[in-house]
Amino acid sequence: MTKHRSQPVFAIVGALALALGGVIPATAPNAAAVVVNPAPTSEQPAPPAPELPASLIDPAKTGSLTIHKYLSDKATEVGTGNEQSPIPGQPMDGVSFTVQRVDADLTTDEGWANAVALTPDTANPTGKPEKKTTAGGVATFSELPVGVYLVTEDSPPQGSPGQESLVPSAPFLVFIPMTNPDDTSQWNYDIHVYPKNSKIGITKSVEDAGKHVGDKLTWTITADIPVPTYTRETATTSSGEGEETTTTTDTVDPLTKYVISDPVPSDRVKVSAEDVTVTAPKVEGLAPADYTVTVDPNTSEVTVTFGPSGLQKLAEARHAAAENGEVGEEAPQVIVTIDAEILEVGETSGMTFNEATLNTKTSADPDVEDIEVKSDEVVTQHRTVTIDKHEKGNPDTKLEGAEFELYVCDADAQLGEKIEAGNNPDAPGEKFSSWTTGADGTVTIDGLHVTDFADNAYLEEEDQKYCLVETKAPEGYELRTQPVPFELPSLSEGVEDPHVVSVANIKSVSPNLPLTGGPGIIALVLAGLALIGGGAWYGLRSSRRS
Repeated sequence: MTKHRSQPVFAIVGALALALGGVIPATAPNAAAVVVNPAPTSEQPAPPAPELPASLIDPAKTGSLTIHKYLSDKATEVGTGNEQSPIPGQPMDGVSFTVQRVDADLTTDEGWANAVALTPDTANPTGKPEKKTTAGGVATFSELPVGVYLVTEDSPPQGSPGQESLVPSAPFLVFIPMTNPDDTSQWNYDIHVYPKNSKIGITKSVEDAGKHVGDKLTWTITADIPVPTYTRETATTSSGEGEETTTTTDTVDPLTKYVISDPVPSDRVKVSAEDVTVTAPKVEGLAPADYTVTVDPNTSEVTVTFGPSGLQKLAEARHAAAENGEVGEEAPQVIVTIDAEILEVGETSGMTFNEATLNTKTSADPDVEDIEVKSDEVVTQHRTVTIDKHEKGNPDTKLEGAEFELYVCDADAQLGEKIEAGNNPDAPGEKFSSWTTGADGTVTIDGLHVTDFADNAYLEEEDQKYCLVETKAPEGYELRTQPVPFELPSLSEGVEDPHVVSVANIKSVSPNLPLTGGPGIIALVLAGLALIGGGAWYGLRSSRRS
């Protein structure tokens, strides 16, 4: 049985193990005798060193290491050390690698055995580090003496918030030379390796349309899972009839870190752990025991941290998807939803800015940095509205006691849904359904969603408005006969908060009507009696004449 890692080092070790078993033990002990020459004398020049058989390592030779850096979410194929064509992914520029020789001897049987047992964690770098950056996806290190080299990828270039970030390849070891798999009778001193990067990203969206103070908006965070490392075991069995069957088994290494955090703005929203939901539809068996959800009592930051069992499940699901060529949204993802209660605008700007962060790691090496990627920032906008009630034609005469209801309406003031908002202190657990002006003729509605921006985007349709409906007029004034429509635009330069809606009322017409018992009705009665008396006198006179 042979074992291969998902990174190039393990493919190289596999090839070296083959070389060790088939070539080195039989020939290495005689190598020293071949390379030792008699000392020259002053009369006799040194004879040229005899050419070694191709099956023997020449310790005087130098080799090269060519790193082909590419981007792919697919599982890594086992490398051979030889050049591949075509490149198994998209070449990447600007990725830096450091190559450093480690303490190992490839010229003896014992040295070979010890070198094969090395790992990137146990290798002891002793040589001078050399650093190069890929151009055209390639970085070449030349004139490398025979030996074992530790290759470390520096932190790859990361995207800006909202863009995908790169998952670096794990450190790996390279042997120079390696047995040439295309001709196992000779050594390959010019090694080609193909460490890959995969991309991970995190996105955030918000659903806040029509959500006002006291309502709950919903943030949805969707985070990718990095492709993990793994060990592939290959076993060949023979049947009694001489037929051979080869099976492969992958042992997937768990991720070493996977944390999603969200710095919820505590001055704008209120969140508890019960408001946070974690799902991963394509990760089999994920349960609440696989992660913890915390909400910082001081800052309200939400953190979802995966434990050992969760890290293993994420890695296995992502590895299976990579084997099937599933990338992007087709691959497993972690989804976190946060339902946050909107607080009053108060002294704040009413702007709720928010982004999420993913911190993850595939390597157990403490020197390998976390992969950090941030989502785009999403924005929610609320404003305060003040109703200014006054007498028509006399704005300085403020009117107390006017009651209003608030509705969504269109450009034609056709009423839609009635709005209830805020937290009514007189009825705990209930919202305000109406608002009444005070002695100064004003009343404030705190925390209405703006009308031109929702779900983190400006609205193409600009016909959404709010409408005030007066349900009770101030004493001595007439009710409004129609709704009062208004827009509530997003905050921008030159826009003042609170937004003031001026509503004027005309005086009641009832004082112009006659009052019972007043001079108006008396005059009417006297006029009526005069008419009646005049009619009677005219009738009596007519009868006398006849």
